[in-house]
Order: sequence, then structure tokens, then C-alpha cells
Amino acid sequence: MKRLAIVALAVLLAGCGVQGFFERFFGRSGPKTPTYLVGEPYAIGGVWHYPHEDFAFNETGLTSIAGAHAARTANGEAYEATAFAAGHRTLPLPSVVRVTNLENGRQMLLRLNDRGPEKIGRLLELTPRAAQLLGVGNPDATKVRVEILEAESRALAAELQGNQPIVSAIVAAAPKAGVQSEALAPPPGANAGAGRSAAPARAVVAASPIAAGLQQIDGSVRQGSARNAALTIECGSFGRRDYADILRNRLASFGARLETDYNAPRDRAIFVRVGHFTTVAEADAMLTRLLGAGIAGAHIVVE
Repeated sequence: MKRLAIVALAVLLAGCGVQGFFERFFGRSGPKTPTYLVGEPYAIGGVWHYPHEDFAFNETGLTSIAGAHAARTANGEAYEATAFAAGHRTLPLPSVVRVTNLENGRQMLLRLNDRGPEKIGRLLELTPRAAQLLGVGNPDATKVRVEILEAESRALAAELQGNQPIVSAIVAAAPKAGVQSEALAPPPGANAGAGRSAAPARAVVAASPIAAGLQQIDGSVRQGSARNAALTIECGSFGRRDYADILRNRLASFGARLETDYNAPRDRAIFVRVGHFTTVAEADAMLTRLLGAGIAGAHIVVE
């Protein structure tokens, strides 16, 4: 079985080359050297951010679209406007996330490979191609949900921190499951005109969480239900009511209230929130006021 896996991988690399392999999983130009990055605390617009591992991340907020960009992303990959990727301020890089456009119900998987967005009050920064596929209408503020895929993201972290090529994980995992092959369709936008030969077979190793996770980031879009929801400012989350009350009392002049989410982790299931806003401008204005009052963790969420 191990020999079969190596043969299958050789066929794959012979058909599309090493660069083509990484193009499949990392975007058209591929990474310079894929590295795992958490990083040190940093400030944007006077607000400090503290990168950390959070494999239970599931939050709502506003997204923006990347504009002019450096040649490399924060973790060293070549930046591509056409990549199925995004930037986040604190989650580890790379991670695999499910992004849902709450305004139209479109949903797809993306790879986090960068820091951002720069604008305060925004949760995620999409590449132009990802934004196009998700049907983002407002390039500065579209309501989204971002959920990390725990298994795939942990696998990436473990593999890259071990300084082993991602390819090695696919071969090593082969003895645990069979190897399948399938014909690749032309990439989006490619012309599959008459006389073109069929794409080479691609090896699929179902047992490899890395292969499975990256393989799903192919630009596929699922259609769900739109959600017409208001915006609010979340000022803090707690596991104890008495701690939450302290912050609520401090923000009484802002109309702060307590809310409980029984699906959230117990240590952060009680939220202190301010306002219900129907426009982004109103939410941005209140966020600015709260940050000015010293509530460094304040951020916009979708109710």
C-alpha cells in the first residue's frame, strides 16, 4: 500500500509538477515556504491584537476586501488576488475556515494566510476572488460568519510545526486507507476546447487530514439561507455573571446589557453588548466611542 501511495504521488507530480501540486492546494503561485505563524501582539489603529490558537473559533462580524497588497502574506506565501484565501487578526496561519455571507447565504472554505483587515471593526479581509464567489456586495462591510475547521487546522499546525513537507503527510497516511484517483476538471475560467487531452489523474488519500482539508479549498460555493440581522457591539465575554455585571455597570451610560449563549464555551457564554444598529455607520460610530472609553476588546458582531 505504501508503494502504491508513492507511485500515485509520483504520477501526480509528473502530471502537474511540484509547482502544480502546490498550486492546487495553495493558490496559483503557491507558497514561498509554507510556515506556521501565530506571532507576537501588534497594534492597528491604536488597538492591540493578541494572536493565539483558537480551534473553537466561531464568530460573526463584518468583512472587507483586500486592496493593494504586499508581495507576500504574513506567513510567507505569495499573495494572489485570485486565491481562495483571507486575512484574520489573531487566528493561526494557516488555518482552514468556513465563511458564510449572511446577507445572501453563500458559503465556502478559505485558507487564512494573512493578517488583517486594517480597518477597525472588521473581522475578516477577503481576497477579491473569494469576495466575488461569496457575492460580497459592500466591499467595506458585509455581514459574515467565520468558523474554523478544527481537525484540518490542527493538522496543518502539527505538520508545519514539525518542519515536514505537506507532501510527506499524504504519503505517510496512505497505509491507513486506500488510494483513489479521479480526473481533474479544468480550473475555473479555463477553456476545455476540442483536442485538449484529459487532465492527469489526481491521487486522493482519504486518511490524510491535511490532504482532506486543503483539497476542499477549491472555490466550491454552497447556497444557504440569507439572514437579515442587526449589528451590535460585543464588549466582553465571561464565564461568571458577577464579572459580566462589573463591565455592564461600567458601561451603563452606553445602554449595555447581558446576553447568554448556551451554545458557547462555558468560560465565555455571558456577553456584555451595546446597542442594536441597522446601519454599519451607526455601529462604527459606537465602536469608536467604546474604544475611546478604554474597552479594547469591543468589536462588531451580527445578532
